[in-house]
Amino acid sequence: MSDIRRAVPAADDGIAITMLSTVEDLLSVSVAERSFNTLLFGVFAAAALLVALVGIYGLVAFVVARREREIGIRLALGATGRGLQVFVMSGTLRWVAAGLATGMGAALPCAHYLRPFVYQVSPTDPATLVLVACVFLIVSTVATYIPARRASVVDPLMALRTE
Repeated sequence: MSDIRRAVPAADDGIAITMLSTVEDLLSVSVAERSFNTLLFGVFAAAALLVALVGIYGLVAFVVARREREIGIRLALGATGRGLQVFVMSGTLRWVAAGLATGMGAALPCAHYLRPFVYQVSPTDPATLVLVACVFLIVSTVATYIPARRASVVDPLMALRTE
């Protein structure tokens, strides 16, 4: 840049350089707001994923605690720990799948409102939507597994003695 500032007056003394920048600098300034909005959406999405993780975990832990007596009876009657894990997780993941289907169904018609705010990503990009759904399924599976595992090791005698 300093070479250009010296070379222009040497070529023609009447030319004044007021703004000197590269095309990359001009391009980055022009898309800075959209890039910031995309980053901000990503941060809010991560926060929403964390809230969903805590919410699903809390809800499943609450349901498992409320059904501790039923789980104890199932174990006393011969249910396996693995079978109880599958029982608890399948019930929860059914609701998660229904929520994902509803969310995707509502997100697609509203996606064109997001187009001016994101950069280098289409709001209806199938790969992005599938990736988001898979990440949410993985997070909800982890959030569901912890209370389901705890339910599978309930002592049937202790569960039946409560109340």
